Amino acid sequence: MIFRITNAETDWEMSKIIYDLFAKFPRTDESQNFLVVVKFDLVSFIIEMAKTFGLTMPENQWLIVIPDTNMINTNIEIFAGLISEGENFCFLINKSVTDTSCTFGLLCHLRELLNVLLSGLERNIFEELKLSENVSEEEWETIKPLKSDRRESIIVYMRTRLGEIGTCGNCKSWLAVSAIRWGIEFQETTTPTQLIQTGHWKMQAGLKLSDYIFPHIGGGFRGQTLPIITFHILKINESGHIEKYSGMVFEIVNELSNSLNFTCNVIVTLNNTEGFSNSSLLSKEMERIFNLGYYRGLNVNQVALVLTMFTPLLSTRAQLTAVLPYHY
Repeated sequence: MIFRITNAETDWEMSKIIYDLFAKFPRTDESQNFLVVVKFDLVSFIIEMAKTFGLTMPENQWLIVIPDTNMINTNIEIFAGLISEGENFCFLINKSVTDTSCTFGLLCHLRELLNVLLSGLERNIFEELKLSENVSEEEWETIKPLKSDRRESIIVYMRTRLGEIGTCGNCKSWLAVSAIRWGIEFQETTTPTQLIQTGHWKMQAGLKLSDYIFPHIGGGFRGQTLPIITFHILKINESGHIEKYSGMVFEIVNELSNSLNFTCNVIVTLNNTEGFSNSSLLSKEMERIFNLGYYRGLNVNQVALVLTMFTPLLSTRAQLTAVLPYHY
């Protein structure tokens, strides 16, 4: 579906227009990908409204194209503070330069293409002649390059040569900048959202990616260590030390850590050596810990995952949902 944002004279009017636009978005439980092409001044409106309508879940991806970035509107770091844990945003920034030395136009490109094409043909013919002089005609018929090989060789040469000497359209360029946000809330020292360069495009070289444009979709938590609290019964030896983390719950955690690329720092609750016999006792213990706000020096708002053997009661589940940005 395609939507268009109309102009407005005031920020309030623009906010109302964007709100009404987002209200038309279809609601679905499936992952959604959004492509937004807006001016620099509207990006913050888009991000805030997407959050308001609950469209920035971990499974959704937002690619925001900003065509009017220039020497004045280049500080996209101001958008980093708007991105929260578990969200996926990538910004495509117009880094083109307008200068009298920039050369554009169809004739300019045709001239460069013809020059490197002729140069490539000359190079190929010279190499083939040199090789054919050293073998017999029968041998040459056997080893001479196929038409497809010649074509591929010339194209590779042209691309390389254009990248080296090409000047037409070099002032046109775009930069892909992506947000690194997953897992930051769960670190001992919370750092702000990082915006990293994940790719760039130039007319001669084309698109070159240095990372996933949505780093967390491709790389999960990117090897971070996430704290989890377990209310699961653990195997403890006579000296009171945990022998190992095992059982179905931890098998699920291991699968999650493999697929989402993270490691775990397991925080064991003091009262679960004998386990909890029912969900009421479990919920009571969970409520006690989460009401304290801190447990063993850990801010419970920085807990990534809670492991239990029973389903908590409704009140406790609501309490957990408030502090856990990911589904559990």
